[in-house]
Amino acid sequence: MIVRDQMKSESEYLKTEDLDGKPHVVVISDCQMVTVKDRQSGEEKQKPALSFSGKKKKLTLNITNILSIEQIVGSGDSDDWLGKSIELFPTTCPLASGITPCIRIRPPSIQQAPALAPVAAPYVQPPVAPAPPVLPQEDPTDYGQGGDDIPF
Repeated sequence: MIVRDQMKSESEYLKTEDLDGKPHVVVISDCQMVTVKDRQSGEEKQKPALSFSGKKKKLTLNITNILSIEQIVGSGDSDDWLGKSIELFPTTCPLASGITPCIRIRPPSIQQAPALAPVAAPYVQPPVAPAPPVLPQEDPTDYGQGGDDIPF
C-alpha cells in the first residue's frame, strides 16, 4: 500500500497531499465564491475558490494566495485571472496551532532551454595594483629642528 495515495482527500477542494510533494502548473478557468467550514471554528464562511482547466478539484484562497495571484497577474479583478497560468506548490506555514502543510502560489517556473554551446565568461580586466603610498617628505619650513633660525 502506498500511504501517500491513501492520504489524498476525496474533497472537491485541493489539499496539500493532492500535490504529491511537487509543484504543478495550472491554468485558471474560473473563480467563484463558495461556502466552506472554517477548520478552527467550524463556522461556515464565504471564500473565493479557483477552478483549473482539466482539473477536478478547486483551490480555496486565503489572503496570502490572493495577493500572490494579484502580483503574478497584475490585477485584483478575478475576471483578469482567467486563462492565466500559475504554479501551485506544497510547503508549510506557521499557524497559531503550529506549523502546518499548505499550498502556495508563484509564477510558473521557466523551463531552461538546453544550451547549444558553453558560453565563455565575459572578459574582466584584473584589478590594478594600488599605487605605493606617498611618504611624507621633510618640511623645509620646519624650524624646530635644533636651528636658531626663527622665521620672524
